[in-house]
Amino acid sequence: MLGLFNSLFNSIHIYTNVYIFIILIPPLFIIIFVSSKVLFPNIVPYEQPPPSKKSQKSACYAGSFNPPHLGHLEILRRLSNAHTKVYAVVGFNPSKTYAVPPPRRLSILKKMTRDLPNVECVLVSGLIWRWCGREGVKIMYR
Repeated sequence: MLGLFNSLFNSIHIYTNVYIFIILIPPLFIIIFVSSKVLFPNIVPYEQPPPSKKSQKSACYAGSFNPPHLGHLEILRRLSNAHTKVYAVVGFNPSKTYAVPPPRRLSILKKMTRDLPNVECVLVSGLIWRWCGREGVKIMYR
């Protein structure tokens, strides 16, 4: 089996950055040049900056969260380190239909942020800036 694979698909490393793939399937003869950066990318871990002094103001992170994902969670983590209170506002338009219903999005977001004590998830219909004005929130993120 390995011999068959080697006869159909050969890889030759000619330089430090380029691989040549030769695919031999009679009557085809295909040569593909691929950079080693594509095959073996350098993955550099991102180092979290040290937490700065928390702002005493509360903040609002608004979005449709349709559906909530790990990118949203990472933003909420960073905001929770920067502010004493963070509202994750799930905004929705009652006249639209969504893939995930708004109450379900809210419950998913609450489960995702249960380890962040200063994050509160709320569901808001209408204009979010008006809700922020009623709640006294002066900082909004989108």
